[in-house]
Amino acid sequence: MDKPISTRKDVVSDIKAAKGIESDYIQLLNEYNKLQKVRETVFIVNVQRRFHPGFKIVNNLLTEIAYKTNCPITSIQAMHCDG
Repeated sequence: MDKPISTRKDVVSDIKAAKGIESDYIQLLNEYNKLQKVRETVFIVNVQRRFHPGFKIVNNLLTEIAYKTNCPITSIQAMHCDG
């Protein structure tokens, strides 16, 4: 399945519409959990870039540096392209 899992008219400007997306998610989650009791299945939401082990390495290095220097990260920017 692609994302978003659902949408509503005026979702960016109407709080009721935005909350409707949350309701849709909860309903789908409940149905999925019921199905798991009957038959084990896998549900995947597609993303352009799947998890890469390099992300975990970078996170571990940042955590280590913050610990060693006693200086927590207070701001970070990360970017990547689809190439």
